[in-house]
Amino acid sequence: MMRRRAGSPSSPPRPPQPIKERAAMRVASNDARHIIPDLIRRAESGETITLTRYHKEVAVIISAERYERLTRNLMEDN
Repeated sequence: MMRRRAGSPSSPPRPPQPIKERAAMRVASNDARHIIPDLIRRAESGETITLTRYHKEVAVIISAERYERLTRNLMEDN
């Protein structure tokens, strides 16, 4: 049995995928202490990191660029 390879001339072209923000990640605040450099890199790449304590959301890590964009939008709305 012969399989078609993706992208071969006989297969239809795939539509472009929309650009999405990376999915949110939840991390216990106690665990975050040990992996903060990785969490910062993830935030810089567009991921939202939610820190939890006793399964309750207590803080969020986002990139500085995203923070600036959000605060600028809030200031423009006021």
